[in-house]
Order: sequence, then structure tokens, then C-alpha cells
Amino acid sequence: MFFGHEHLGKAVAFLRDSRGFDQNELAGKIGITPGSLNQYEKGRRSMTEDVLQRISEALSLNPIQIWDAAYRMFRYNYFLEWAAAEGITVEELTDRVEVRPSIEQILESHRSRMEHEGHFIDLTLRFLGSLGNTGLESRNLLKVVVRPRSRKGSRDKAVRFDPDRKTSRKSS
Repeated sequence: MFFGHEHLGKAVAFLRDSRGFDQNELAGKIGITPGSLNQYEKGRRSMTEDVLQRISEALSLNPIQIWDAAYRMFRYNYFLEWAAAEGITVEELTDRVEVRPSIEQILESHRSRMEHEGHFIDLTLRFLGSLGNTGLESRNLLKVVVRPRSRKGSRDKAVRFDPDRKTSRKSS
């Protein structure tokens, strides 16, 4: 089974009927003969984009809504054939094929996410709290200062500053 014109036609027929139009009324609204609309709805004739646009306007829909309905019909028919071939119901097949999480799985996932989020917030707050303790006055900070060249040809000098010591050491 392939997705095609017959599914789009069935969707148009279904949506037309659900809006209370018969084929004659809709055909008149979109400017085609009732026979042409019948051919479209049976999938014997492919719809142009223009025809689909006029149908969607007459039904007060977006063309995507018609395509979505056509796809849902195709999908259901596909599952119906598949289920019949396996001798099971469509519901049994969709339960097997479309794995849906249970409410317990969803709640566990949410709880786990909240724990991770709480851990992230705790780490972030601890990090932000430690920022006040990392200035030059802190005992755990060493700062490397590069002195600019003072004369032509002289090398840059790096000075290591240790706040615990009163003197600085030069290194090359």
C-alpha cells in the first residue's frame, strides 16, 4: 500500500461530509463539475495544488489539514492490513509498534530530571559562593604577571606573585 491520490481524495470526501456539503455544493463552490470532484475523491484523478487550495478554502481549512487527514487515513489502513495479516486487532498492533511510556515512567523521568537540576543549581551556587574567595588576598592564588619590554632587545620577564610571601620571584 502506498500513500497516494486515493487517500487525499478520501480525506476531501470525509472533510466535505463533516462540513455538511454534498459533492454538488462543493464542486459548485470551487468551480469544477461534480463528476470531476467524484474522480478526485475516489483517487482516480490527481489533484493539482490549485484544486486543493480551492477545496481547502471552501471547507475553511488549510491544505496541510487536508494532507494530515489523508495521512491519518493511510496510516490507519496500513495498520489495518498489517494487523489482519498477523491475525490481531489494530489496537494490539499499535500497542506493540508504538511504544508509549507509562505514567510511572514519565514521573520517574521527571523526578530524575529534577534531581539533576537540583544538583546543577547546588554546584552553581557553590561555585558562585567561592568567587569571593579567589582575589589577590586569597591564600590559594598565585598570579603570573608579564612585565613589558623596557628596552629594545630585552626579553619579557614573568613575575610570580605569591600573597603569602612578601617578595616576588622573577623567572625567564
